[in-house]
Amino acid sequence: MLVLAKVGGRVLEDAQCRAAFAASVAAAVAAGHGVVVVHGGGAQLTRLAERLGLGAEERVDGQRVTGPEQLHAALQALAGEVNAELVLALGDAGVRAIGVTGADRADAVLFLSDVPHVRGEGDVALGSIDAGAAARLRAGGVIAGGMIPKVEAGLAAAAAVAARGGVARMGSGLVPDPVGALLAGGGTAFAAAASGVTA
Repeated sequence: MLVLAKVGGRVLEDAQCRAAFAASVAAAVAAGHGVVVVHGGGAQLTRLAERLGLGAEERVDGQRVTGPEQLHAALQALAGEVNAELVLALGDAGVRAIGVTGADRADAVLFLSDVPHVRGEGDVALGSIDAGAAARLRAGGVIAGGMIPKVEAGLAAAAAVAARGGVARMGSGLVPDPVGALLAGGGTAFAAAASGVTA
């Protein structure tokens, strides 16, 4: 199976968590999966922008808007710092890795974050969610802030892989073997077709 795993920058900030994630990827590769890792790095970009005196970041619906003055800093933080540290950690775990800017045509798209599930009303952990349910939860203020772009990305990924029977899931990147846990059905599944939510 070809797996695309998106891991948040907060998961990669800590060297121990980064090493655990790399070991999880190594285990998935050893089990015969092809793994593509896409990483975030918003926290690292924010710190660099502050050091460079670029001012406060702008956000729209929880998503960072990178202005022209911050574009160079974004390249430094994401392609330089975060990508380089992740490739090094993967190499230390025995994975032959290179840094690239993107990839497609995956069987599983995994979003690893610092939260274990998308949460619904009453703070219930959701086993799955579709676009209609996400819209209702967003309108009610349940899905808000940084969770908005995560859910939107998950739903878009589900739609992209649904035709070939693929899956899109989001869960914690802070647990032992996070890739394996999501491949085994952990976290929240994003549904391409209307199916509501399951807890």
